[in-house]
Amino acid sequence: MTTSAWDNSSDIQAAGMDLELVNVFCYLGSYIAYNRSCEKDVKVRIGKAATIFGKLGKSGRTTGSA
Repeated sequence: MTTSAWDNSSDIQAAGMDLELVNVFCYLGSYIAYNRSCEKDVKVRIGKAATIFGKLGKSGRTTGSA
């Protein structure tokens, strides 16, 4: 992925191979977008948090006094 400031449309190569240009990719667990939007990253993080909280509720823990 290149930034929106990249005006050169020539292909980028590594080890003699052309690299695929993408609009969004995941790097170290965070989604990075060409248009600098963080919408996908936020949605993924909310989804992961909702999954964990859902599992916590099913753990059998009860609230209240003993």
